[in-house]
Amino acid sequence: WVAFYRGFDFSTACQLPSNALYLCVYQSSKEFIEDYLGWCVGNVRDGSPVAPILAALLSETVCVLFEVPHDVVTQKVQMQHAGEPFTPSWRTPSRGWGVARQVWEKEGVGGLYSGIDAHLLTYLPWSMTWWATYELGKVVLGEFMDWGPANVGAGIIAGLFSAIISNPLHVIKTRMQCDPAANQVGVLGLFASIVANEGPTALFKGVTVAVAFDAIVSIWGGMRYE
Repeated sequence: WVAFYRGFDFSTACQLPSNALYLCVYQSSKEFIEDYLGWCVGNVRDGSPVAPILAALLSETVCVLFEVPHDVVTQKVQMQHAGEPFTPSWRTPSRGWGVARQVWEKEGVGGLYSGIDAHLLTYLPWSMTWWATYELGKVVLGEFMDWGPANVGAGIIAGLFSAIISNPLHVIKTRMQCDPAANQVGVLGLFASIVANEGPTALFKGVTVAVAFDAIVSIWGGMRYE
């Protein structure tokens, strides 16, 4: 069962500052947009999704500083065979940090940001869909139920829609970050190759797991934000 938690320490080291930065940027930018641009873009309370969409766009763009190296390293660690030798040291105390150092030495900083275009194309739609659905969902469900259940319901719905919309791009992103050859082709080239060789359904591999995972995790995501 330990194999399920490979790269956990490196993932945590990236995710903690990334999540804190993300929520700070989202909240402050959403408030700024509604306070100073609300006259033209509307307000969430009035049914306008513009402020959360723009705030999510900015938050996700800023957080690629942490998110892309996190994706690249953890995916490489998770693909390693359990019996592959590894000797901890003070510079590389775990496999995650060892892989990060290998990528840095062999490919430079560019290797840690491999597939950044695919990452943005995946998570920008995900974030914009999630926050727009969540914020509007709270307003709609809040008319029929208390604050707590409304937030939970809005989180589940947001996770469902965002997972379905982003799954094709998530498939492309993962292949680009794990396969250097695929990364050379580019997003559009890889998209065309997958559709031509494997069929459109290949873009929805793992969508059932993604929907279930995002719906459940989104309950916590909404509660954390509130």
